Amino acid sequence: MKKFSLLFVIALGLAGAFFLYQFGPLHFGPVTVKGNLGLYAPFDPAQSSVFLGTATERDLFQARLSPDGTFIFRHVPPGTYRLDAAMRDKDGDPAAHGAIRSFTIPSHGRSPFVTGPLSWHVFTPIKVGTIAPEYNFRTPDGVDHRLSEYRGKWVLVHFYNFMLDEKGPPQVPALRAADAAFGKRPDFVLLSLHVASESRDQPSLPEIRGDGMKNRIPWTLGDGEPPKLSGYYPPFGRPNLLLIAPDGTLAARDLAAEAVSTTLTAKLPPLPPPSTPTKVKSKAKK
Repeated sequence: MKKFSLLFVIALGLAGAFFLYQFGPLHFGPVTVKGNLGLYAPFDPAQSSVFLGTATERDLFQARLSPDGTFIFRHVPPGTYRLDAAMRDKDGDPAAHGAIRSFTIPSHGRSPFVTGPLSWHVFTPIKVGTIAPEYNFRTPDGVDHRLSEYRGKWVLVHFYNFMLDEKGPPQVPALRAADAAFGKRPDFVLLSLHVASESRDQPSLPEIRGDGMKNRIPWTLGDGEPPKLSGYYPPFGRPNLLLIAPDGTLAARDLAAEAVSTTLTAKLPPLPPPSTPTKVKSKAKK
């Protein structure tokens, strides 16, 4: 009987050790979160980062990627999180948009907590001097538009996100100054386009209209395509500002808010003076 009991204890111990080896020990506090992004070209781990946050705070934790694409977050308390990443190429340009994955670490979570795989939407970052790809958006009045409609004009495009800019887009003061200085030019258009990470995050058009009224935005507002649909827009790191020239080429990208007015002054040519009608001299009667 003692021999049987001893064998039972040994078997139970081995089973427990195997369980812990497979799934990790239970933790009633912070845990370690591990994952693998499955890197492939054109991603450069040295230029990329992974972010862990909540629905209201996007970047509570940040981790660098190892050369094989793995990452580790340490001392993560129990809760519900969103995983996102900034995937860049060797030049530091945006290379992909990651599908945000949500997961919950229970109060008795295991450590390490291993995330599931992420799927990536790879896109080619737009370069200055190349033709800006087509982009679709809808204005609060329900009308669909395309960037190509504004060919022949300078178009300053402002991408933003409600979730990231809960107090209002921080670029609004600089954009308001730009609108005051250039908004009446017939060859200039300013667009503020809301772009969410996923289509389910998109706000309704009345919300966009209300946001414009709250922030006293007189220029055009729109609801833009999610990055996974648009393919090229917006570059990672919303909010983002870019300038498109009248010929449809990208004139500037990743503009800082404080550089908007100086960039427009440098890029936009002076308007010709208004023409005055010439007076035709009447012939004197003989």
